[in-house]
Amino acid sequence: GYQAGWNSGFGYSVCYASLALALKRTFGSSAEEIEAVLSGCPYVVESLVVDRNGKLVALVYPDIPEDTDKKTKAEIPEMIRTAANRSLPVYSKLNKVVLVDEPFEKTPKMSIKRYLYS
Repeated sequence: GYQAGWNSGFGYSVCYASLALALKRTFGSSAEEIEAVLSGCPYVVESLVVDRNGKLVALVYPDIPEDTDKKTKAEIPEMIRTAANRSLPVYSKLNKVVLVDEPFEKTPKMSIKRYLYS
């Protein structure tokens, strides 16, 4: 069901519609707009943007070649963040990119089950 509330003037919710509205109000962009930019970044297979304590965080399922050394692997989240932020307005810049090990869980229509990651 739809549940929403207010905390110190900023919306929070457990439903995606409210999260999208909160992102739009707080950061000026929807999650999909930021995810569209991320989809053009190196290594990104799929992504999901979430609000974590007022910060924009991108969860990214990457495609990293197996022969990539540890140092380069450790730098990939920052490379993705920097590349995405070059194309995003200042109010929508990502604070952090977190790599996930598994593809995101999907609905039968192949949409990401966003509520599992918020």
